[in-house]
Amino acid sequence: MAQQMVPKFLNFLAEDSGLQRDEFDQLFIDRLIVQLQDPTVEPGDQAGSAYLISTFEAAAKSAVPALTEVLMSDAVSVRVAAAYSLGCIGTSAEDAIAALKKEIENEKHSLGIRVIFAGVLGKIGPKAVFAVASLERLMKTARQTGTDLLTDREFDTVAIALERIQVQH
Repeated sequence: MAQQMVPKFLNFLAEDSGLQRDEFDQLFIDRLIVQLQDPTVEPGDQAGSAYLISTFEAAAKSAVPALTEVLMSDAVSVRVAAAYSLGCIGTSAEDAIAALKKEIENEKHSLGIRVIFAGVLGKIGPKAVFAVASLERLMKTARQTGTDLLTDREFDTVAIALERIQVQH
């Protein structure tokens, strides 16, 4: 519901500011990026900024470097929100592929977090082909560790990501 209201609210603000909507959107995204990168901002507010960035989808490509940077945040909520936003940006988030691959391979993260990152690679699509081996290792690790660590839905997330990435290869 809130995600549907954001564009309407931004239309109202853009009209009120006298700026074209795309100019206003970029100014708003830029402010969200500043908040996202500010180490003095509470993690909940950083996560909120990442979620707001997601409402701009591919138009938020300028936020990809900042979102990629906070994938390594100590706060799980910030990492998840950044990953969600990168997934919403989709194929335009291709610059995040190497960092996502690295985070999938980071065994300090829970399998669940690594699955979230895998899902984002699937949304980026075929350009993430060099991460296929990492995704396959993730599935293998999860199977060897015990099937109770990943739900069927999480296994499906990784399988769908692999399918989307390999669709043209």
